[in-house]
This record gives sequence, structure tokens and C-alpha cells, in this order.
Amino acid sequence: RGRAEPLPNVRDHDLSIYIKAQGDALALGGYEQNPEFAVAPRDFAFSLYDLDWETFGQNLEGHLARCPVVESAGVKSTVCGPESFTPDHKALIGPSPEVEGLFLACGFNSMGMMLSGGAGRQLAE
Repeated sequence: RGRAEPLPNVRDHDLSIYIKAQGDALALGGYEQNPEFAVAPRDFAFSLYDLDWETFGQNLEGHLARCPVVESAGVKSTVCGPESFTPDHKALIGPSPEVEGLFLACGFNSMGMMLSGGAGRQLAE
């Protein structure tokens, strides 16, 4: 409440966090230094996990360092979903070795929107 419009999106690569306006709230997020790997069940599509506050604490420390007012803000809601990170942080793009005629474009590591146009064009060519 009472915030100036528009607010910039903030991405701090050193702290591995981001802050952005989302409706009448701020969305806080980040990337774990030592992520926990999980295999989602087959019926998990579009599902979420419960937020692990201990794990998120490493990101929260970064948010407080970058934007101290976060400490006095309340929590409107939490969202914790799986991400598709590859071991080398590069997307998987190209023909499937198992299925002739099937081309893959996956594992974009949170950059799908940014890279989708170029990746789609390259696959089409």
C-alpha cells in the first residue's frame, strides 16, 4: 500500500534473488545455492509444493539485505513449484535420440519466455 507506480523488477545475481511488483504485493523469489532435487510424481502436473521456510531463509536473507522494508511486510501468499534446471544450465534443444521426427525444446532453466522465440525459430529451420 502506498507504493509508487511503476516499480522496477530487481534481480540481484550476487544474492541470487529477485523482487518484482505483482498486483498490490511484491513477489520475492530466488535461486537456491545448493538446490534440493526431487522427482515429481506422474500426476503432479501444475501442482505446487509447500514452501520450506528453512530453505527459503537463505533467499530471505538476501531480500532483507537488498530491501530492508521486507522485514516489516506481511506474507500474502506463497508459491513453490518445481523448476527445470539442467546440470550445465543449458536448454535441451534438438532431435530426440529415441523417437524419429520428435524435436525437443525443454530445460530452459527459468528462461523459457526469453529464449522461446529464438529456440522455436532454430528448430523450425
